[in-house]
Amino acid sequence: MPLHLGGTPEELAPVAVLPGDPDRAHLIAHEFLESARCYSQVRGLVGYSGIWKGCPLTVQASGMGGPSAAIICEELAMLGVKTIIRIGTCGTLQAGVSAGSLVIANAACACDGASSQLASVAGYAPAASWGVTAALVAAAQASGTAFRVGTVASMDLFYDPRQAVTAGLRNLGVLALEMEAAAVFTVAALRGLQAGAVFAVTDTIEGQVRAERALIDRTVRSMIEVALDAALAHATGAGGQC
Repeated sequence: MPLHLGGTPEELAPVAVLPGDPDRAHLIAHEFLESARCYSQVRGLVGYSGIWKGCPLTVQASGMGGPSAAIICEELAMLGVKTIIRIGTCGTLQAGVSAGSLVIANAACACDGASSQLASVAGYAPAASWGVTAALVAAAQASGTAFRVGTVASMDLFYDPRQAVTAGLRNLGVLALEMEAAAVFTVAALRGLQAGAVFAVTDTIEGQVRAERALIDRTVRSMIEVALDAALAHATGAGGQC
């Protein structure tokens, strides 16, 4: 049984939204979900289950970085979760991806240690599940929020001094940097889960420019609604869990 989640299989929904930040999990539970109930507070990584537009959904904080996200995904699988949608913020690498927009990841460069060690196969490319990605795209289109679909890079280092690495990723067309998607996609592949990811663009890597607080808050809320609507569509279309 899980060591880092305090819930039981009966307390969790088949689809879980996975923010890193516990405060973001609180926000979703208290301002978006109906009848939200906390099932876990272990290590401050809170988890809630509630209702979104008539559908049971779970939101579980995962902490920062690939190792923490991998642990939480493993334990969500132990508790019967079948689909995980990673949400978070990211820094754009491309001039055509602006702060205030969303990035939907169809794959993640494994620039982290956790996903590389989990895969244990050189060259493994962690990818999102097509059904979840399609649901995220449809939800983003319906919301009217600007978005791009493409590859992100999952990094271990938040303050990364290796400018050549960043430049190389930019030249390859990688849209943005974040820290967890590769680990989430890799655990999903190993455990037979469906997984996707959507990110709020809050920073521009070149020049280290951060968006204003009001824009960040609006973009995060847009990301949350897109993720929840995608979770609803995926749950309804993947066996009728709602």
